[in-house]
Amino acid sequence: MSNRSHRILCRAGFLTFCLLPTLAVGGWIVQERVIQGALSPAETVRAKPLAEEELSRLLGLSVSLNGLSYPHSGITVLEGLTLTDPETGQQIAFIPALEMAYTATGFELIATRPEIDADRWSSLWHTLHDRVLRQRGGKTVDTRLSAQQVVFTSQRPGKSPTLTDVMVRFSSGQVDMDFRLAGVNMPNPAQFKATRDRTGQVPATRWELHTGDAPLPCVLFSDFAPWLDHVGEACQYNGSLWAEESLDGWRGELTGRFSRLDLDRLITEQFPHKLSGEADVTVSRAEFTQGRVYQASGWIEAGPGTVSRSLLAAAVETFDLRITDRLVEVAAPLSRYGQIALGFELDADGLRLSGNCDPEGAMLVLENDADARVLDHHTRITPVVSLVRMLAPISEVQVSATQETDALLRVLPLPPIKRPQPPAAATPESRVRLSGDSR
Repeated sequence: MSNRSHRILCRAGFLTFCLLPTLAVGGWIVQERVIQGALSPAETVRAKPLAEEELSRLLGLSVSLNGLSYPHSGITVLEGLTLTDPETGQQIAFIPALEMAYTATGFELIATRPEIDADRWSSLWHTLHDRVLRQRGGKTVDTRLSAQQVVFTSQRPGKSPTLTDVMVRFSSGQVDMDFRLAGVNMPNPAQFKATRDRTGQVPATRWELHTGDAPLPCVLFSDFAPWLDHVGEACQYNGSLWAEESLDGWRGELTGRFSRLDLDRLITEQFPHKLSGEADVTVSRAEFTQGRVYQASGWIEAGPGTVSRSLLAAAVETFDLRITDRLVEVAAPLSRYGQIALGFELDADGLRLSGNCDPEGAMLVLENDADARVLDHHTRITPVVSLVRMLAPISEVQVSATQETDALLRVLPLPPIKRPQPPAAATPESRVRLSGDSR
């Protein structure tokens, strides 16, 4: 998980953990301090700026209201609630109506179709987090907020989802949210949870996501995990995740399945190789600490698609894989493959791959040619950094990637892949080649 994750939370998380709970607290204070039952029209005019001022103070945003109304005794409605960035003046969210009422179990809020600008709120994450979960002491009220629909708007493709059946429960130090995604069959809702843990030496916020019965689009969470920008708009995730920020970075655990991962976006657009097609990646368990994955296992299935000879040759050399004579004969600069199926295990010792295409350990089989295969070397454990060298094999920039150099590499600018200039005279080299490989 990226170090910038502490600044940026996914849009659903913002709604769950920041905006709605804070509005709940703000609504209670407005009810307590500003609105004492039904007011006369003159009193309503005076109450409106007081409500705006109180909500602005609580949220750290500029809050404006079109008006206040009191449809029934004990019920207050904030009409035309607009939230804007106090520095830029740009609108962040608009709620046409927010109904507030006390009940025997606490404070109830009903929001009418909130609209949230997904591209504007992220810089305010620290402020909102500090004003909700990090607050300790003072009067708190158990609160429930519901909305039939919550709409996110964005200029970026695929980042304008609509949530339905939204239910938020808020109490001191904890926020829970259930929701469904519009247009997706979800018998059981997805769940978010945030808990502020103050039992340790340093208080920390723990985040949890459980997607429920149906997968969610990965693009929803790309602000939280920037690497998801490289998996494609069609990629979906179904599983569970928890994460907690500590003094030395993020730690947590992930299980689940990524489906329809775009290999062109992940490999071809970033590295000097070609790999296309859609892949499904099942993660049995992945654990990360200090912002890095240190243990993971699962399997990958992909195909059909296209693979370059350069990537095949680099994989064979890096992982000491076996190739059939038929593959050597027919491999072209770009070849169509029918299936990729392999298991992976990653830990401190390195990366181990195993072929799952057939009982002989085939990892890749060319399309319409079952004898043209790449087979595993199941006893081979390869250092994890070798995977990077396989994807970016030739560069003028060669550095040592170790625990000792990690701190320095994190603070220095990193250059792009830069192919070296060819030598004046070719020198002999020893390397694994596939037939016709002229690199």
